[in-house]
Amino acid sequence: MPFEIVPIDMEKVHAFPANRDLEHGLLELYKTYIIEDGDVNLYNTDMTQKPVSGVLTLNDKVYHIGFGLKPFEAGFKVSRVLSEPNPDPVINKWGDWFGKFGVVDGALSDWFTNMIYNYRIDYFTAEQRILSAPQFNYKDRIKLFNPMRSAIAHGKISVYQSRKDLDNDRQVAMKPGRAIKLMFPELEDAKVLMLVDTFLDKYATREYTIHTSQDAEMFKKAYSGAQVATQNINHSEMHKSLACSCMRYTFKDDNGPMNLPKHPVEAYASGDFTIVYTEDSEGLISGRCVVCTADTENITHGPIYGACVGAIDMIEHHLIAMSSTPACYGDWEGARLLAIPFTEPHSEDEGFIAAYIDVEPRSLIAGQYLVIDRSGEIDATCYQGVLNLGESCCNCGCSIDEYDQRYSEYNDNTYCSDCFYDDHFFCEYTQEDCHINESVRVYEMCTDGGVTFELAHETVDSTDNVALCSDGKHWCLDECYYCEDEDEWISPTSMENYFFSSWDGELYNNDRKVITENGDDVTKEELDNDDADWKLVDGGAYEYYIKVEEEENNET
Repeated sequence: MPFEIVPIDMEKVHAFPANRDLEHGLLELYKTYIIEDGDVNLYNTDMTQKPVSGVLTLNDKVYHIGFGLKPFEAGFKVSRVLSEPNPDPVINKWGDWFGKFGVVDGALSDWFTNMIYNYRIDYFTAEQRILSAPQFNYKDRIKLFNPMRSAIAHGKISVYQSRKDLDNDRQVAMKPGRAIKLMFPELEDAKVLMLVDTFLDKYATREYTIHTSQDAEMFKKAYSGAQVATQNINHSEMHKSLACSCMRYTFKDDNGPMNLPKHPVEAYASGDFTIVYTEDSEGLISGRCVVCTADTENITHGPIYGACVGAIDMIEHHLIAMSSTPACYGDWEGARLLAIPFTEPHSEDEGFIAAYIDVEPRSLIAGQYLVIDRSGEIDATCYQGVLNLGESCCNCGCSIDEYDQRYSEYNDNTYCSDCFYDDHFFCEYTQEDCHINESVRVYEMCTDGGVTFELAHETVDSTDNVALCSDGKHWCLDECYYCEDEDEWISPTSMENYFFSSWDGELYNNDRKVITENGDDVTKEELDNDDADWKLVDGGAYEYYIKVEEEENNET
């Protein structure tokens, strides 16, 4: 495919080292010249090949014209002439797909190639037939988007969203699901989720160390210490999410359902229980499990709470080494917890500070210790951290057991799960439950051209994933464009009112657009700041600007 070059600043053209001996007046300002593909000299960058010079025949004489890696600084606008669209619509949208392209993360590119290849070879579903069609060029998509493991955001995938991003070496870090959907919009959601889980298992693993203790402070640390970010969790009765644990709060200074002098899990430090937990190199908690070691002949454990599969697997292997088995009904009966009395402020209700019990029976007898007993009068199914005070839903008034209790930090109330999600939701961006009054809508474009939205916490525009655009809506950042002229983010649905200048490449409102005789879209300010004089001409169908010198020469 040939290239077209347009001189846009003759002073810079002749100042460029390769063109200093070029005759003045040989090239015409704003005239388009075509350099055939075989006459272009390419420079191999780290990522691709870029044209830097070419051969032109002018007045029956051959000239070598240079414009370097940054044509604009050499006084030229250079672009490839795409004579026909790519049959793959995703590649066609990405931009100029010609040339050689370097690979940043060869292992990840090969992984994507193998995963898509293995999935597309079966002809069972309509989706798989699409993936096997000639226009689905998955190998070139991987080459162009160049997926790589993000160096700044663990567990994310960075890609070049367009040829312009590639030329500017602008990599955008995305959540794995969004990156996969960008490259392969044909994939069904279930397949994308499968690929995300496989990617996180293979490439986003962390190094952890395992610890065990019977000390109250270590129980407290394992539960309420700072946690690593949640990755992929396969939930089951014995495998649960660390981030969703109701005991993750410090229970101090209103951080949690109640402000308590001790953390509820410190009650486990009676000598009959052991905490097994994992942490990363920075001391962040990644998993934990409570083990009943009161009976050394029958060591049993409750559910494993983890932030990722790797942490859960490490704890599970350690439990096997301890000869511990998953606890069944009655296995913890007779085990003791510390009896830590507590009287609720401004109330005569008395109880004990303790965590809910992970294993049935969940009832206790009070004495020197709290003893697990199926006939106990103390109900150990409370998430509030205080047992025997009684809990009921603030909305419907029904009593709440440990599986059904939800606490709202927004209004400091306790709900049953049915009532809680009537006016709360889970924010994917902040990874927290939020009240509906704290929500905003975050919009994004669908593959079919429509617009959808999801609810997010109102602080979401302080993240690196969302921008508040000029239309007053929050949009996913990787779908927005920044307009420096207006100091605003522009949403994809508003882009019809904007254009990119052919001269400086910046985004401007259409109200500021004028057209030159060469068809360039620019602003009037750019023409005013140009060394040449420009004149507005009525072309019949539309008005455009021409250089005054050229008009006068034509009249002569």
